Amino acid sequence: MVTKAQDVQAIEADGANVAAGPRIAPGVRTTIGRAAWAQWLKHKTVQRALFATGDAAALVVSHVVSKIGVQHWLGVSAKGMSPRDYWVFYLPFLLAVLYLLDRNHSPDARRPEKELELAVKGISFAFLLLVCANFVVFKTAVFSRYLMMTWYATALVLVLVSRFGLRHLYGALWIRGL
Repeated sequence: MVTKAQDVQAIEADGANVAAGPRIAPGVRTTIGRAAWAQWLKHKTVQRALFATGDAAALVVSHVVSKIGVQHWLGVSAKGMSPRDYWVFYLPFLLAVLYLLDRNHSPDARRPEKELELAVKGISFAFLLLVCANFVVFKTAVFSRYLMMTWYATALVLVLVSRFGLRHLYGALWIRGL
């Protein structure tokens, strides 16, 4: 049992060693750093930013993979695929549509089947709007329908992998109590 005098001595000793810094075990300091990192990940804006970043990476990777695949397996020329620097147009467009479709829902409170439904509906609607916008914005440009179909299928898979991967990360953090 610790007496009051021992508590006072410990407080005075810690006060004398303030210049030397707190005496915390290395494992405890790491836990405190991890807890702060996990607390930062709890914020709704950080979650949305992570999901948007995952969606953006999935869309860009799916476009590149689809373009390479269509060129390699179907022999479609690079000129007939899509305009140069097309990502400047499609990325903000698709992300805006995806954001507007699930803006009122918190990703951590959403059931997995609802996440699947929103992702499939959002990507399908976004690609439908993108095809329509291509006809309006890029009137003279040539687009490969094979590219659009493979891009859509690849984007569906990669966006779902991205979203469920982030859900799994948050689940693992929750299980660890962070």
